[in-house]
Amino acid sequence: MVLGLNQKYSRADLLRMPLQVVDALFTQQASAAGSGAPPAEWGEKSFFMESLGLSDEERFAEIPCINDVGVVASIPPFSLVRYRGLVQDIFEPEIYASVLRGRVQDAGQEAQLRMMTTKYRECVDPAIGFELEDMGREGLGQRGTCYCVPLPGESAWSRIATAATGQQAIPVASVTAGAMQKRGRSEDEDVEMVTEEPAKSRRPCTQGTLVASRTGGSGGGRSAADMAADFGLNFPLPWEAQHGRGASMPCIVKLYDSDAESLRLCDSIEILGVLCINPELTNFQASHLDEIGLGSDARQPSSALVPRIHAIHVRKLPFYHPLLPFSPDWLSEARLVSVYQRNLGAPEAVAAARNAAIEQLTRHLSGDALAAEYLLMLLVSRCFGFHGNQSLGSWPLNITNWPSDVPVTSLGDAVSELVPRLACLEVSTETLGSQRWRPRKDFEANRLVAAQLQLAPGTLL
Repeated sequence: MVLGLNQKYSRADLLRMPLQVVDALFTQQASAAGSGAPPAEWGEKSFFMESLGLSDEERFAEIPCINDVGVVASIPPFSLVRYRGLVQDIFEPEIYASVLRGRVQDAGQEAQLRMMTTKYRECVDPAIGFELEDMGREGLGQRGTCYCVPLPGESAWSRIATAATGQQAIPVASVTAGAMQKRGRSEDEDVEMVTEEPAKSRRPCTQGTLVASRTGGSGGGRSAADMAADFGLNFPLPWEAQHGRGASMPCIVKLYDSDAESLRLCDSIEILGVLCINPELTNFQASHLDEIGLGSDARQPSSALVPRIHAIHVRKLPFYHPLLPFSPDWLSEARLVSVYQRNLGAPEAVAAARNAAIEQLTRHLSGDALAAEYLLMLLVSRCFGFHGNQSLGSWPLNITNWPSDVPVTSLGDAVSELVPRLACLEVSTETLGSQRWRPRKDFEANRLVAAQLQLAPGTLL
């Protein structure tokens, strides 16, 4: 059921201030429920889906995407965004205060009580004359949490094609929630300094984000910030990590309701959610794990370094391709025929595309056209099922007698122009012993350390 709102929101408003819409829907549902238990869901997901017309997946391109911007800071915090990535790690479920009781103090009148939701956010902004109270067990909720990284090994043309699709995105005004414009003054204007009452600090929704003034521990004098910095962004392909760039920005995704436990490791997903950046909640002090000798929890990095996205809608992309960026449920046979006719409908177009691919591969295989034919078969092969432990459809290829004067990296560069994702890894006695090939659990940091083979489906290795 989708509840109507008394105030009409434009499409731009829904993208710019989604939390205000969520709060309005919650207040309307809580008023209808009376004094009963606070609702866990109140139609906010279906409201956004219907209001933004997202049942048509082509309209997803109109939502600003973190992956497609040069600098993440260009997207205003607390706005509605898309994020496309790989589930690199899944954390334990997070218990948080999903509903708080607000007490409004009016002079000479009895205090009024009103419930407010903390869903889709890290903390609650303070309000003058409004005191927040915990509701105990009745107000607790549970949400899933996972660590996502951009799809590893994306080719240059794939990023360009995806960004071109994202150019249709509706620009969001650079206005943050609760931000106030400053008044300018002339040089001759005298300013009287007025002592103001200290502003209330934001209230975190989970105790894990509280800043604790603890010192000591068994970390050898190193702070939690140092250990988290050593841990890095945890990319499967470490050379792709670039701080602040949208194409290499990891995110911690918070999942709600039926989506809370729906994801698995190495799923390729696209998230529609609220971008939350709250650097003031970062814990740079030693944690309780340090005090008992278990090390620091690196799952609470600064949200300026690893933003949080609170998911309103999640869709899985079993094999993401920038020219067909849709889920299998929506990509019907009729739509596939339309795309085929638009791109390859001209006479001899398929034969011309195949000949161009063979020529490209032959040129980087020292003129061996037969090897190019086999390699092209590898590029189009896909695993479509399993018979016991045997995968069906995959077609591995081993090329021997490689010329010593031809660099293998040149073949990787050539193939990357034909596939959306490629991981070119060197296998030798030295690399097998010195590099990470499979993920491992770091119990001190309480994280799954990424490895080179933690790749998205459809990646050419």
